[in-house]
Amino acid sequence: KLEELMATGSPNMCLLYYTANSGLLPTGHYTRYGDQHNMASLQTHECLPRLIDGLLSAEGPELHMVRSWRDRLTAARLEAEAWLGYSPELLKRRWVTRGRDEQKLYEVARGSEEFARIFTAFKAQPKEAPAYALQPPEAWERVQVLKVERIENGSILDGCTTPYYNSLARAIEDQDLTFEPGVHTSWAFHGADANAIDSIVHNPVAGFQPLASGSRGASLWGSGTYFA
Repeated sequence: KLEELMATGSPNMCLLYYTANSGLLPTGHYTRYGDQHNMASLQTHECLPRLIDGLLSAEGPELHMVRSWRDRLTAARLEAEAWLGYSPELLKRRWVTRGRDEQKLYEVARGSEEFARIFTAFKAQPKEAPAYALQPPEAWERVQVLKVERIENGSILDGCTTPYYNSLARAIEDQDLTFEPGVHTSWAFHGADANAIDSIVHNPVAGFQPLASGSRGASLWGSGTYFA
């Protein structure tokens, strides 16, 4: 029904706004509550003006909304992300090998700028209070980063990451849009157990497996690979 409703609008010129509860946590609680019938979220985070701006934007509502997400991030996080890079080629600049060695993980020196930038991107809080009811910001501030390791796997970079990156760029450009690293690509963090991490680091075929998501009861928003 929702797809039929959306089909009545002009192509790339309409936006369906819908909020709902998350799935249930093992404790029986939700991580996020929907609007019910009052649409209260339209009054937060400049949501309604952003929706209107998106509808009026010459580049279309979808791209405008994606671009506006960056406004929710602090200047410190955006600066750290830009320094680290948004493309496979830029990420590879900091490798100490060609990515063909048996060893794939290399510790990033704690006193290095690379460590500091990753730490900043990882620990940065959003400008506004988060919508997810997981824990207070003070609890996140107490979390310690014990170690940062860089993955240097040429098979994954050349056989998976770079082709996917190029495919994404072509898909954007085929819509007569300009592909913008940092807008169409971003830094995100994924939590996983030791076995999954080993697969992500070493296996160029398996890596992230969206079809296996939710196997540990964490599929709060449906099937997919979850990032923060």
